[in-house]
Amino acid sequence: MTNKTKSPMKLSFVKEKSPWYLRPILGKDAWFIDLPEYINKGLGTKLNLQMVRGADDLLEYIGQGKDRVTFTVDTKPFKKNQIELLMYKHDSSGGTYSTNIAEVPDVWLCNVTKYVFGGKHPWKIYIDAN
Repeated sequence: MTNKTKSPMKLSFVKEKSPWYLRPILGKDAWFIDLPEYINKGLGTKLNLQMVRGADDLLEYIGQGKDRVTFTVDTKPFKKNQIELLMYKHDSSGGTYSTNIAEVPDVWLCNVTKYVFGGKHPWKIYIDAN
């Protein structure tokens, strides 16, 4: 089952305080993509929407202390300042991307990314965070 999306698209992410009993697993704060339709369609749980392994660091970098971040993404480049993700490793659980941000050199994106991008992990993702 895939999401039929248009490009470019807006994505929102929310940073939440982890409950005390999940802090050993999630950490103190956890970033989640705001994608309730994924859960409503029975495709997964909220934990599937958590941003981990560099994706959380990228959101911290973009958010600069905020608890909510919204930006535009596309598989085609924007005309000016953009964050670029280039996939260099892919397996059944997700894709690992290098970035053009020195502070966050690598980002792993799980298979929820396939839902967002219509059925597959794109080789390149461009982020307009301005």
